[in-house]
Amino acid sequence: GVQAPAIKLTTGAGINNVLTSDANGFGTWQTLATLAPNSWELITANALRPTTTVGIIVSASSTFAGDLTVGNEDLFIDISENRVAVATTSPRYVLDVWGDIGFGTSTDTNTPALYVDSGNGGRIGIGTTTLAGLLTVGTSTPYLVIDPLGKTGIASSTPSSQLAVQGNIT
Repeated sequence: GVQAPAIKLTTGAGINNVLTSDANGFGTWQTLATLAPNSWELITANALRPTTTVGIIVSASSTFAGDLTVGNEDLFIDISENRVAVATTSPRYVLDVWGDIGFGTSTDTNTPALYVDSGNGGRIGIGTTTLAGLLTVGTSTPYLVIDPLGKTGIASSTPSSQLAVQGNIT
């Protein structure tokens, strides 16, 4: 192959054309309509955005000199601050997720091991997404609940005192 800091293809280039390559590495210019009609839109003079999820496959590595935004605010990487954001372009932390988030899996593949609900002032579930308080530990039946007033329930999802235990203590 040819190695050079830049290569100029003298034929076929034009506005709204995309450079593609075949299996042998030969490059050609194609119009957006040729690639997949209605699947791409021009958002700036130098940027394309898919309008559907058809056939976007990347099998290479890239280095970005500046920030990276995917979608409107779906994923944002702030290079200068070393921060990653989901659903915002203003990350405040190394990882800043605006909205609910789940990590890992439990025995039920639909239930994350750790779940953070951004609603109602923020709540956390361990082994559950059915939250009974600020912190809920358990699966279908909560084993431990801490409510917004600081009341703690063991085997009780609605503690009525500072420490409420459902059942016998042995």
